[in-house]
Amino acid sequence: MKAALDNVRSALSMEHSAGWTRAMPTYRIYRLTDGGHIDGPPAMLNFDDDQGAVRHAQTLKDGVDLEVWEGRRRVAVLRGRPA
Repeated sequence: MKAALDNVRSALSMEHSAGWTRAMPTYRIYRLTDGGHIDGPPAMLNFDDDQGAVRHAQTLKDGVDLEVWEGRRRVAVLRGRPA
């Protein structure tokens, strides 16, 4: 286990010293219908982390429910209307 962690640390150190950067994750923000179905194509945006994506999605609610996804992972469901 220690050897595996050392390999990861070494790779990250090499990546940093070579000036490589990781791509920011792409998040998809979907608007939902009253029935809870996706209503059109998502807004696709890059953020450093989940919190940044959710904060941005909060500004888009405008009375509609939203879902925030990163890859195959649902990050958040934001309710824009009373349940």
